[in-house]
Amino acid sequence: KYACRKKCRNYGMAIAGCVFVILAVVLGSVFGTRGGREDRGAPVNETGDNGNGGVGGQEGGNGGQAGGNGDGDEGAPPTEGAGGDNFEGPAYLNSPAGQALWNSPLLPESTREALENEDEDTAAFKAWQWIKSDANTNYAFENMDGEKAQLDLMQRFSLAAFSNSIVLDGFDGWMGADDVCTWAGIACEDDTQSKITALQFPNDDLVGTLPPEIFLLQDLELIEMFGNQISGKIPDEIYSLPNLQNLDLQRNMISGPISPAIGNAKELLGLYLGRNFLSGRIPMELYTLENLVALWLDFNEDFDRQSLPEEIGQLQNLQQLKLGTTKMVDKLPAAIGTLEKLQMFHAQSNGLSGELPDMSNLKQLVELDLSDNWFEGRLPILREFDQLILLRLGGNLFSGNIPNHYGDFQSLTHLSLGPNTLEYYDTGLEGEVPASLGALQNIEFLDLSGNVLSGEIPEEICDLYDTRLGETPSITIEVKADCDVDCDCCNDDCDRDL
Repeated sequence: KYACRKKCRNYGMAIAGCVFVILAVVLGSVFGTRGGREDRGAPVNETGDNGNGGVGGQEGGNGGQAGGNGDGDEGAPPTEGAGGDNFEGPAYLNSPAGQALWNSPLLPESTREALENEDEDTAAFKAWQWIKSDANTNYAFENMDGEKAQLDLMQRFSLAAFSNSIVLDGFDGWMGADDVCTWAGIACEDDTQSKITALQFPNDDLVGTLPPEIFLLQDLELIEMFGNQISGKIPDEIYSLPNLQNLDLQRNMISGPISPAIGNAKELLGLYLGRNFLSGRIPMELYTLENLVALWLDFNEDFDRQSLPEEIGQLQNLQQLKLGTTKMVDKLPAAIGTLEKLQMFHAQSNGLSGELPDMSNLKQLVELDLSDNWFEGRLPILREFDQLILLRLGGNLFSGNIPNHYGDFQSLTHLSLGPNTLEYYDTGLEGEVPASLGALQNIEFLDLSGNVLSGEIPEEICDLYDTRLGETPSITIEVKADCDVDCDCCNDDCDRDL
């Protein structure tokens, strides 16, 4: 019995001890949580909205002023760990602004990796160091609603990364406390949200690379940075900007292939990448951009040899197509003739060959330059091309006569049909120079040399030269022809360059 009573007494003491411990834990949790809320303030949720208690004005934490209950306690001093106990990102980002940045689904993976590794040499890490000390960003988190504070954070972080990737010496406002819409080169939507819609730095001597953090500027419609010294590859993230309409990076030092991610740029109207060092093949995904109006890829001599696919016909809104000096080979696809909105088509200095496809429906053409290729056969029929200003077909292997209707181009200023003979090739334009060319009242350059033509340059052309020389000396006329062609306004020694 004694043993039984002793065992029961022990069990009773154990149960009482457990009850006491449970009560202590519960009471401690209640009072401890209240105090903790006053010290930390409410953390930012995953979407970047502020908690009910507000957030602090400095990255380190909120102190007593940011508390949810605000009983007058001054609270704990700011610390980097004051953002929230359940934060799963790097400890140094455990603050309201840091949590909002890290938890954003828009953050590029390369940016996330740089922040996670605390890579001090990256633009992303340097951008965060600035955000951490930027009073304006922290003020936004303390005084703005969650959506606007998140927008301000993302835009300022993106531009900070941009300024650490591109040299921006001498540009007003950058990395200052003012609204980012006042910074040089930045354009914003005209509303109270201050949404950045354009980055404009044409011919500004920019040096550096484009950072993937540009993707955080989700309202961006225009990137205009032509005529600089920007190098490296175009980040895939830029092609995924949901509102991007024009990307103008021509005349830089950009290298590498065009990524298949270009297919994500569904709103793109203008893609200007000419005069760079792009390589590889043009991805087929580019030909799915049905809204595209202008495609400039010219003078990228590091491209692989490739042919223009029939899929070019999917770009029915295309008005400008520049493919000169891009190592294009083989025949032009028949689909070119279906692009009825086309106004400019340049494909000069390539390895294109064969006969030209039917272009009779391209009546909106203003400029057609197919010079210095290996095209053969007859010159194209271009009746009713009333808007044509430039026509360059020289440097090929065309044969036959010059069509009479080439004199109907009343707006034409530049007509180059020579040369179309090459050594060891029995080709060239032949027959007499059509008198109809005398109706070209606006002609400034006429080249018929390097063919097997006969006859004479129409007197009207020479009269036009004399008239222009007397009335508008700033305009010159250049006439070139072979010695077998009579020309009263050409030099007697057959130097047909006036």
